[in-house]
Amino acid sequence: MAKQKPLASSEVIVRNHRKGTVRLPGIGTLKPGANIVAREAVELAKKLTTDAEGDSNIPAGVVTIEDGKPSTAPERTESEAIELVKDTFDLDMLRAWQADEKRPRVHKAISDQIDEMLKEPEGAGEGDEDK
Repeated sequence: MAKQKPLASSEVIVRNHRKGTVRLPGIGTLKPGANIVAREAVELAKKLTTDAEGDSNIPAGVVTIEDGKPSTAPERTESEAIELVKDTFDLDMLRAWQADEKRPRVHKAISDQIDEMLKEPEGAGEGDEDK
């Protein structure tokens, strides 16, 4: 079984809630879903994206920061785990979760997310016929 390495205490999870990538100063590019980021980089990003009044320049709801390893582990409720799966677009991470997940509904959500990501986009391959 594929086991995820435990998150070091110097790392946090930054969840990108957008469907595309987000670039943050100090961190770089965040893929959609869960990203493992050095705590120092997150602190730098907070400083770089905070204005003189102490307000964040990052629109609300774009990213969230969590301590703990990104996983569908039992400490997450089933609905929280499924929400995280639907918000994750990293195949390696999803496959690692799939190997460890025991709850049928969460396991199905992971399988569905992987299948959706592996689908050929509509219209792909059209017009590729030999002329």
